[in-house]
Amino acid sequence: MLKLNETVFQSDVDALAISTLGDLSSSMLVEVLYASPDCIKIIDAEGRLEFMNVNGQCAMEVDDFAMIQRQAWHTLWPLESQSLISSSIERAFAGAKTRFEAYCPTLKGSPRWWDISVAPVLDDKGQIQRVIAISRDVTDRMSRYLQAESSRASLEELANMQANQLGVSSDALCYQQSLLKEVDLRLRSSHAMTAGLLNWQSRMTENDDARDRLKKASDRVSAVSKIYEFLYRDGSVDGIQLKTFISALCNELMPKSAIGRIGLKTKIASRMASTKEAVALGVVLTEFVDNAVTHGLGSCEHGQVELTFEMSKTSCELIVRDNGQGLEEGYDAFETGGFGLQLAKLYANDLNGTLDHSDGRDAGSWFRLRYPAEAT
Repeated sequence: MLKLNETVFQSDVDALAISTLGDLSSSMLVEVLYASPDCIKIIDAEGRLEFMNVNGQCAMEVDDFAMIQRQAWHTLWPLESQSLISSSIERAFAGAKTRFEAYCPTLKGSPRWWDISVAPVLDDKGQIQRVIAISRDVTDRMSRYLQAESSRASLEELANMQANQLGVSSDALCYQQSLLKEVDLRLRSSHAMTAGLLNWQSRMTENDDARDRLKKASDRVSAVSKIYEFLYRDGSVDGIQLKTFISALCNELMPKSAIGRIGLKTKIASRMASTKEAVALGVVLTEFVDNAVTHGLGSCEHGQVELTFEMSKTSCELIVRDNGQGLEEGYDAFETGGFGLQLAKLYANDLNGTLDHSDGRDAGSWFRLRYPAEAT
């Protein structure tokens, strides 16, 4: 008989109740699982779905469980959450329990937020044979939370007011930093929710042009979210080393389709930067690299992207070059380009910077951001 670890449930009441399951028969255990309002799944050693209770199928809008049975659980999640799901399964088979919140739409595309607990399932000999995953629908709570969120600028103003009231002491500065870290964490959740909703809306619309615009908007929000993810890998929102940040981001920006076809060469100067500068630089860099790979080298069998970040005492300069077909002479990408380049202009303005690009007379193309070294 399988034993369910009591600590994976969402409350002390659930834990107390589940501690008695070891004495139940298999048929009674199944009845308990089916009666739960949560989405309960049993995962095998390969990470595949073996079981999902009826209420869980309703919550996930699964008309026929046979359609997803034996399918890897992580593949049902958005790309940005799949590594998190896979990691939680690996930890469970290593004996650890994991709890987290994440966004995942239903099979029919309805937006949902979940509070997920993942834990090992033991057999009579105490060996881990399977994993149990319990997902509670918290969409209503998350929606209210996101709607009640203040903008980043408002929270920064609040932090500054608090710092002034405390006399700008060291304690006040620490308090301000903790507030800003909380803002950035909440922004990451907002990005995931926004990207998911835009994806869902793009799938629901029948207008091809609207679908394409919604998909591009979702991609840009996901790109900003990825930038924040890289920033938090270093565990800090202050004093970010741009050389490390840009190098890591570049490796992620090159699509799988470009591997073996497009080379990437970088020359990056060392610079400590604020979160504001790193985010703005990351957004502009994302657009420059995407433009080089997608448009500059889109039809080339082999190509090269070169990225340089240089600085002097007065200015910083980011240049992305490609050896592709180049721009048409007289073409102004920042005036007639798409949503991504318009977004790059907004973030360049945040740095008091300027954008320019090759004039079409050079081989290949280049895009450049230049901004004051003391701008941020």
